[in-house]
Amino acid sequence: MKFRRAVPMLGLLSTLAAPAYAQVAAGACNIDQNKPGSVKNATLSLVRLQGATTPEARGRILTDVIKQLSAEKSQDNPAGRNYMLAQALIAWAAEPGMGGTVPRSSLGYATDPSATIDVLAAADSALKRLAEAAPGCAQQVAQMRQNQAWLNQINAAIAALNGGKADSAEYYANRSLLMYQGSPYAYHVLSAVAQNKNDDAAATRYWQKVVETAGTDTTYRDIRNSAMYNIAVTKAQAVESATGAAQKQAAKDAASALQAFIASAPSSPDALRAQPTLARMLLISGDTAAVAASYADQLANSAKYTDLALTQAGVTASQIGKPADAARLFQAALEQNPYERDALNNLSATLLSMKQYEKILPIAQRLVQVDPSNPDNYAFISLAYNGMANAAAAGTAAKKALNDSAFKYYQMSEAMPVKVTFTEFTRGDNRAVVGMVVEGVQANAPAPASSTPARPGAARAGAAAPKPAAPAAAAPKTYTIKFDFLDKSGNVIDSQTQTVGPVAPGDRKPVRFESTKPGIAGFRYAPLS
Repeated sequence: MKFRRAVPMLGLLSTLAAPAYAQVAAGACNIDQNKPGSVKNATLSLVRLQGATTPEARGRILTDVIKQLSAEKSQDNPAGRNYMLAQALIAWAAEPGMGGTVPRSSLGYATDPSATIDVLAAADSALKRLAEAAPGCAQQVAQMRQNQAWLNQINAAIAALNGGKADSAEYYANRSLLMYQGSPYAYHVLSAVAQNKNDDAAATRYWQKVVETAGTDTTYRDIRNSAMYNIAVTKAQAVESATGAAQKQAAKDAASALQAFIASAPSSPDALRAQPTLARMLLISGDTAAVAASYADQLANSAKYTDLALTQAGVTASQIGKPADAARLFQAALEQNPYERDALNNLSATLLSMKQYEKILPIAQRLVQVDPSNPDNYAFISLAYNGMANAAAAGTAAKKALNDSAFKYYQMSEAMPVKVTFTEFTRGDNRAVVGMVVEGVQANAPAPASSTPARPGAARAGAAAPKPAAPAAAAPKTYTIKFDFLDKSGNVIDSQTQTVGPVAPGDRKPVRFESTKPGIAGFRYAPLS
């Protein structure tokens, strides 16, 4: 079983960085900025830095600050020295082209000027020495790490990830972590890079770091939820290859992770997608009662839930062999949205399994109106008529009429040259996407009329199904798809047309429709022609 993993695309961050010269707050953090002379001079220079408007002017000031601090002979006041040195190095690292490894002389170092230095790493070291020399300044040091140099690196990582440049994204994300490890963004980038490498173990470690660093901050809600979902589905993926007691325990762990994610983001599309997976994990773990409990409130209070949530709950009920519950949930979904195609399809199948043939007809007929080029939908109608015919009194006109109708829809199903199936229907407030596949099938020629109609898909008791005539070879054909996005009342929100083909028997052609208009709840298309 494969699961889709969520990787939200990030926008560039615009958080304001701390100023290059950060005043020390009063309290436990007490740094003397007046001794020795190099620290006092650096304090004044960093104040002047705020007024420097060109890279050249800022460079002259920063070069002078680092020159004085690195040439200082006095070992007095290490906290003050590293406080000033860290600020100067951070300011240097924020300058264009200065965030990597450069000659020491270009920064102003008086010692070993011909050697090179990693500016971000040097700033990190200065901050660590400051924290060691002034333990009461831990909060201020953490704030200093969230600076423009860090922001530049993480934005470069995000831009590279969004641009499909995984190696660059990994490089800049790791560079950003030199300066600040308390944000989830770098770990999110690294998790996506690990996914691209199919390294689930590394991706999971980074997702866990995303959850850890995001905490309960709503700013990070989307990437935290994405990480929780991905951790859960990765655990569920591993269950499929386990066996025996190990599989049972793995399923329990996966179920716990899925439940935690669903509780965190109950109305998200991924939460809806996770419900069937949760049901499967609970089933493997042996907790059938928990599966039924997972949709109990949807049964009792369906008005509280969306049509999508109710449809997924119906799927869960079906998975544990509760067709009556499933039928109620699918029906509740259709009461909210009569054009929810999956609910129409699933309710038709559920009613068929319950042999409630009369109830199938209006549901399957609505399904055909929405999805007219899928032979299976006509088979639902044929099977419903066939079931009703079997229950009718022998030799009556009613039985003959029902048999005739069953045979009619059987022939319609068999004669279709294409089959449309759906791979995606994603909808939000201002965007809807439908993915479908148009498959060429070998249509059967209509069978001859018979006074003993066949039950579609199976032989009648006591009589064999009439065999269709040998089909003629079908030539590839190009089809026009006239597609409508609908609201819950069936009003057309957006109409689109695409052609697909040529489609020959055995071909599978993907088609995608997308709309950015609001209010979309369903869709329909005209029979392919």
